[in-house]
Amino acid sequence: MSKLPADCLFEIFEFLANDKESLYSCLLVNKLWSTISVRILWRDSTNYNFQTLKTLIKCLPNESKEIISKTEIDFSISISKPMFNYPSFCKILLICEIHRKFESLFPSPENLIKNYTLIEIYKLFMNITELKIFSNNISFSFIKNFINLINFQVLELENYDITIDVFEKLSTFIFPHLKIFKIDVNNVNYNFAIKFLMNNGKNLRELSFCEIMGENDNLLNLTIAKFCVNLKVLSIGFFYDELETFKIILNSCKHLETIKIWLDEADLLYEKVALETIANYSPENMNRIELLYFPRPYTKKLLSEELDSFFINWSKRVPYIPITIIINRFHHTKSLDTEEENLNIIDKYIRSKVIKKFIVSIEKDEGELINKKSPPRIELGHRNCGTNGDGFC
Repeated sequence: MSKLPADCLFEIFEFLANDKESLYSCLLVNKLWSTISVRILWRDSTNYNFQTLKTLIKCLPNESKEIISKTEIDFSISISKPMFNYPSFCKILLICEIHRKFESLFPSPENLIKNYTLIEIYKLFMNITELKIFSNNISFSFIKNFINLINFQVLELENYDITIDVFEKLSTFIFPHLKIFKIDVNNVNYNFAIKFLMNNGKNLRELSFCEIMGENDNLLNLTIAKFCVNLKVLSIGFFYDELETFKIILNSCKHLETIKIWLDEADLLYEKVALETIANYSPENMNRIELLYFPRPYTKKLLSEELDSFFINWSKRVPYIPITIIINRFHHTKSLDTEEENLNIIDKYIRSKVIKKFIVSIEKDEGELINKKSPPRIELGHRNCGTNGDGFC
């Protein structure tokens, strides 16, 4: 096996991607095995540990090392050059994990040195394709280091209080290969968000805008319709008087396969209108609808005949593709799955294969998943826990 060509070894080692112990043992076989296994071990920052961070610091230029050596960080800076350019192998950079693990290196809160060190470390990651920031403590001095990432494909910003100047600068960045952009922040500046999409929307395949908070803006939605026409997945909200904008997006984004939409009868679209619009105006590849319910009382109940009408219309689409429907709501929120008549309709269309999957996700107010008695063929799940692409366990 040690004489197999590199491409064959790489395919074999890929099956060991989640078996870190075996990959570490491969490092000791020979140079070829070490070169292949180290690429797999280093490509995702979620695999990094205390020793990994010390290795990163050793990869820094000498001037950076000299500054760090004057702090209380407990490690020896090697004067020898590292065997590999380890940061170049990283493809997925999860900022919150780096920050969390980096805290253990500092016995005292020397923020100036700590932030400087982190910025210098992040400069090493010029080959990353994914950047995920789940933090409120990232400044533009950090973000600007990624402006020239030509291979950048995924950008996620969540729980991040972005200042106006950071939003403004971010809006000027151009990432020619950006495919996924997800943003959930507390103080959205729509003007700069629009400019960012104008610069980067052409190649986007997935866009999620304030999915947690359900914020939206009509001009932003019109920008999506004009500049993000290659989207396959879209998560957005529409006010009740922006129905025409919703239709424009469905007509313009011909490649859409998944739509995630907030529902709220007080301000946003409600069930009947949203489902009718999707059935009549969505592109032919649409096969997945995710309904996100605001946690408040609902009075406009979706009638069983209205739900039945939606599925009849869907079954007549050409080409016909079975639909997956996902309900996301809090336990006290009324939705189409809380009515027994609707559940009977749903079960009927699951049996006739009009519905591929029907998944109900229920959370308590504090975000805890609760169990719910599920009708035949209806699945239960919860958000953001799987790795199968569904986002459900």
